[in-house]
Amino acid sequence: MSAPAERPSPVEAEAGPVLRSGAGSGWCEARLSSYWCTDPDDYYGGYYGGAGYTVRLKGPGLDAEATVSGHGGTELESEHQPVSQRRWVGLDDFLLGLAARFRGWDGVRAWESLCHDFGVEATWHTWGHVRLRFWLTDQDYWYDESWQAAVTVTVEAGAELETFARQVRVFLSGE
Repeated sequence: MSAPAERPSPVEAEAGPVLRSGAGSGWCEARLSSYWCTDPDDYYGGYYGGAGYTVRLKGPGLDAEATVSGHGGTELESEHQPVSQRRWVGLDDFLLGLAARFRGWDGVRAWESLCHDFGVEATWHTWGHVRLRFWLTDQDYWYDESWQAAVTVTVEAGAELETFARQVRVFLSGE
């Protein structure tokens, strides 16, 4: 006889898209949850900060969570690209762009939130997999005290990444 299923916690009930990889002592996950928006009819308000969500990174010995304001950010195509040449793009569009390049790319492609407190770095690997390094920080430019956390999730470059990207798009639309 199996044990009755546990009821999900409130955090789980509000859960949005999640990516997991690994097993045993090498597992990790990145999850978006608790979307909020001050004016759902104002696209630019949500893009620049009138909206937000919670990001939670988990792994062995790690459980970090932070609230991210706005769903806009910048895409970095190379680590030496000047800020003035970065593209303004939403997290969902960045992830969909990666999925469209399922045959691969050279180097690291990166996305960073407007407040520089959340980002994703993507590296294409052989056999059609992408390593996504999700990072969070509470970096405060006025104080030296801050924390940083990161997890790396490996996903299939085509369908799995595209499914996650579409889930992020629906999540950020607030529906």
